[in-house]
Amino acid sequence: MRIIGMLSQQKALVFGILTGVLIAWWYFNPFAWLGIAMGAVAGLMVYLILKTGRIERFRRPYFVILFAVISLSLLGMVMFWGPDQFMKWVDRFNPGYYFPRSGGLGTISYPHPIVLPSIFWGGADFLAQFKTWQTSVPQNMAASFLFMLPYAVILLLFGRAFCGWLCPVGGLPEVMSSGRKEVLQLGLFKGKKAMDGSYYYTGLKPWVNIVRYVILLITLLVFLVSGFAVVNIFYPVLWLQSMNAFWIIIAITVVFAVALPLLTKRRWWCFVCPLGTALSFIDRVTPFRLKIDRDKCVRCMDCVHACRMYAMTPQEVEKGREKTGHCIKCGRCIEACSEEAIDIYWMEGRRKIREPFIALIIATGLMLYIWYIIQFISLLSRMGDFRWLA
Repeated sequence: MRIIGMLSQQKALVFGILTGVLIAWWYFNPFAWLGIAMGAVAGLMVYLILKTGRIERFRRPYFVILFAVISLSLLGMVMFWGPDQFMKWVDRFNPGYYFPRSGGLGTISYPHPIVLPSIFWGGADFLAQFKTWQTSVPQNMAASFLFMLPYAVILLLFGRAFCGWLCPVGGLPEVMSSGRKEVLQLGLFKGKKAMDGSYYYTGLKPWVNIVRYVILLITLLVFLVSGFAVVNIFYPVLWLQSMNAFWIIIAITVVFAVALPLLTKRRWWCFVCPLGTALSFIDRVTPFRLKIDRDKCVRCMDCVHACRMYAMTPQEVEKGREKTGHCIKCGRCIEACSEEAIDIYWMEGRRKIREPFIALIIATGLMLYIWYIIQFISLLSRMGDFRWLA
């Protein structure tokens, strides 16, 4: 056991160092000090998660901080430009899949998803002297598909884990669902199963999933008809181009990302989100799978109680694996299991790959949101120029 423990610590150290070096290199340009700081934070976080086994306790603050930085970065730009100038920019912005008749390069000081892939392709640079980004943009549909390839790779690689680690909106229901006291049960939406004198939820009822699929279908049709880029569903700025759509989305967010998570301690936003529904299909082909060692499992159902996504149910425990498509790999069930019977495996095999999964998904999150983090740091140095503070 001592040898196994030493090997685990060595793995934690190795993956922590690798993650730290990667992130330090990614952020080193334009700010060397930021690269060193981000690398140290990323490396230490990976090391502590792997060394202690407390995935959820470190994932949650990391996830919430990412959400806060993204939100403050967007809000800071509004305050820097002023409401009037900002709304003029919103009216002029093209939210389509590509930018026909535009130049190959452009500058933009406001982060948004449609040009984030240019960082992965090496087509974006932060111009420190002007405190803005110079980025390439796709000029036709074929180039646009290639441009969005990094998103496709990330979604295929992580599947529904995107919702629990990378989603820019996910930090809001994460905060709201904290705590244990459930005010609402919402039994209308969930099945139940009696076991050993108690009952457990067996996941969402079939009709709820049908509603989710209908929402996904309608969303895809709207995107195809209107030409609105799919990635911009997470770009609240563009909601302002239609005030009716803006208030509808705000209402949906308040209900499913704030009120219901607060009252039920479950992440209901992830059930109505069209991307989350699409990822529930993709999750079946991703390499990272949550499995239960049936030889170790004592059927205590602590994992069922801990799950905030109704992904872990008595049926899944009996099967020895999660196959609902709702699991966001948050690690709550792994921490809740006293027998250490739950872990992350490679595909359907017997090889545990918790270490590379944690290192890779944390590194991906910090690489994906480099734009917002650098923008946030830049805004902190310009707070005296904010229009609302004048």
